[in-house]
Amino acid sequence: MTTDDAARRWIRIIGWGFVVLGVLSALHTLLEWMNSSPNTIIMNASFLLYALIGYGLLNQHTMARMGALLLAAVVAIGMPIAGVAMVSDLANLDVTLFGRAVTPSPVVKGMLVVGATAVTTAVAGGVVYVLTHERVAQQFG
Repeated sequence: MTTDDAARRWIRIIGWGFVVLGVLSALHTLLEWMNSSPNTIIMNASFLLYALIGYGLLNQHTMARMGALLLAAVVAIGMPIAGVAMVSDLANLDVTLFGRAVTPSPVVKGMLVVGATAVTTAVAGGVVYVLTHERVAQQFG
């Protein structure tokens, strides 16, 4: 990063990414509520965490940067482990598309798992890389 403007731009991109994750997580929670049995309470509060971290990054709060780094590091480390676990047992891996169960072949399941693992790990690693960059860290005071 050569300028402070580039650092601020990357902070905004990552902040809005966390906000979008929060909105998608909230929509997923609402869909789970609509599709569950009447007496089931499903509460996934991760949307609050994503939205708060995104908001904090947009306002350049130091704790939000640390929270984003922690979440991204956990995902960057945990996703490959989860991917290996899923690939090792493809027969018991259920695939749903827009709420409907689909039954792809084991090769397609493997490609989906490896692709999703690679993309998620790369994005999380990129977030860690950007947020630990010296110019970006200086923006947080």
